Amino acid sequence: MRMFLMALGFVALAGLAGIGFMYSMPNSSPEHTADAAPALEGDGQLKLIITNIRNDKGIIYGAIFDDKDIFESADYEQAALQFEVKPEAIGVEQSFNLPEGDYAVFVFHDENKNMDLDSKGMIPTEGYAYSQNAGRNDLPSFEDAKFKLADSSSVEKIKMIYYQ
Repeated sequence: MRMFLMALGFVALAGLAGIGFMYSMPNSSPEHTADAAPALEGDGQLKLIITNIRNDKGIIYGAIFDDKDIFESADYEQAALQFEVKPEAIGVEQSFNLPEGDYAVFVFHDENKNMDLDSKGMIPTEGYAYSQNAGRNDLPSFEDAKFKLADSSSVEKIKMIYYQ
């Protein structure tokens, strides 16, 4: 039964991630690089480090959430910040200026650039990850994925998950 619920959760994750990003992410550009970090007004600096990236194909899409309900409903259009970064097999770093507070991050590696987290059956075929490395076996709550950004800076390391 647990495996069925996990698989059902991944189907929901794939569907919600694809729908949210398909309609809200800016057009991807092969020239887009990690150097073009969008910034919000805030005194805190978040340094996001994404590791365990399978290859340098496609784009990594991400969303930073500052609201529990928006995160748990996977409403990517309402995320505090959306971003994209070119993947590198050695990993990528991206920095953001944000107000102090609690945040959670979701990223996925769109290897074929179709703006969807693809799956085969009920298992994702592209990589994804959450902050605090939550969500390895199920969809995490905001509490599981959140981290605190203080006035100065914070480093959040996220390890991509690939099942195939």
